[in-house]
Order: sequence, then C-alpha cells, then structure tokens
Amino acid sequence: MSASGAALKDYAPAAASLFNNMKTPASILAGAMIGMGFLSPLPQPPPHIKAVEPRKKGKKGTEEPELATIIHKSLDRMLRKSYLLVTIFSFGSELLAVIWSTVAVNQLTETAVAPAASVWELLKRDWYDLAWSATNSHFLFGMLGFMWMVGTRAFLMVQAKPWNINPVLAGDEADSLSMSAASILLVASSFLLMMAIVNRGVATGGGQVGDSYGGSVLSLFQHYIKLLSEQAIGAAIAPAGPLEILSIIFGVTGFAMAAKAVFVEP
Repeated sequence: MSASGAALKDYAPAAASLFNNMKTPASILAGAMIGMGFLSPLPQPPPHIKAVEPRKKGKKGTEEPELATIIHKSLDRMLRKSYLLVTIFSFGSELLAVIWSTVAVNQLTETAVAPAASVWELLKRDWYDLAWSATNSHFLFGMLGFMWMVGTRAFLMVQAKPWNINPVLAGDEADSLSMSAASILLVASSFLLMMAIVNRGVATGGGQVGDSYGGSVLSLFQHYIKLLSEQAIGAAIAPAGPLEILSIIFGVTGFAMAAKAVFVEP
C-alpha cells in the first residue's frame, strides 16, 4: 500500500457528526421563528403614526403631517411588511438547512463512502460539497434573518423617532429615544459579533492552507451560489430537475414581488 493510500481513512462518521451539529441549532431556530414570527402579532403603531394616510393627488384642505411623522410612517410600513417576508425566508432557510443535513447524514450512513485524507477533503468531494455549503449557508441566512426579526420587533415595541436628535425632549420621548437606540445598538452588536465569529470559522476551514471557502462568509455564499448555478445549467454531477427549476423561478419571482410590496406599494 502506498503512503498516500495509508493516509486515507473512513471519515464518513465524522462528516455525519458535522452535519448533525448543524441540524440541531437550525431546528431550534426554526421552532423559535414560529412563535415570534407567525403567532405573536407585532405591536400596533402609536396613534399619531397610525392616523397618517398616504398622500392622494388633488386632495386639498387637509393639514400636512410633519416630515418626521411621514418618515416614521414609511419606516413603520416597510418594517412591518419586510418582517413577514424575512420571517418566511428565514424559516424556510432553516428548514432547508435541516433537510440538507438530514439527507447528507443518510447518504453518509447508507452508502459506501470512499476513504479520504481528511473530513474536509470528504466534504469538498462530489455531492457533499454542495450539501455542506448549502447547510451552512441556509443556517446563516436564517440566523441573520432571525436577528433582523429581533431588531424589528424591538424597534416597533419602542415606537420612537430615532432621527430626532433634539436634546430638549419630553421625559417620555427621551426615554423612548434611549430605548430605541439601546435596542438597535444591542442587536447590531450581536449581529456584528456573529458575523466576526462566522468569518473566522470560514477562514479556518479544514485547518490546512487552502482548506477553506475563503476569508469571510461572503466566500461561503459565493461558493454555494456557484455550485447552484452549475447544477442549474447542468454542469454539476446531478443537474437540476424540474422541481429545482420551478423552485428557482418561484424564488426569483417572489423576491421581485417582495421588493415591489416593500418599496413601491403604499
């Protein structure tokens, strides 16, 4: 047996363990999104914001609301619409992470997996490359969306005007402004720290030089999109079937309609 052959081992159990490590937190996040995203209604806007109606051409004789109130109304509307859309996308992403990891574990357990020099080499081989990058990408998509949900709900609970920097405020407004700033900054702090941790993990990869997707999470997403594109055009080992093609069409159309609903429609 050659030296290179002697170094090869069965890393299928270790790879299955890695997929299971991703499946558990993805399941927990998906479960948390059901209660926070679908079952718990968002707080209602304050009366002075709720009373603002979209401008209608030719309508005169009505007092125009303050610019800050109009901006607050627009931001409130966009956040409420995007909240549901982000919840759907994040929940679906976590379920996809669970599906990818479950199927990968089944493949690693049920089929005869050829020996490899390391776990990373196995994960970068054949179909497992797509499965591993998809599991990680969708888990991160869902996690980032979950933080967006937390920040949006916190802001709507406070119902403050973060653009009002006038230091002379009434007591209630000053408290609301402080709570709004604190909520947004704490969520942003957690979000940035999560991104930093993930970036270090992606950069480390398999621990050896060249055994990584790149230097940041964007490299992971880029690799996943590249593999999906290869599968869509038939350049991958398993070309996309009709269900995958329909999924892509529905997804692109859904994102376009979501952008229209949030940024165009009143």
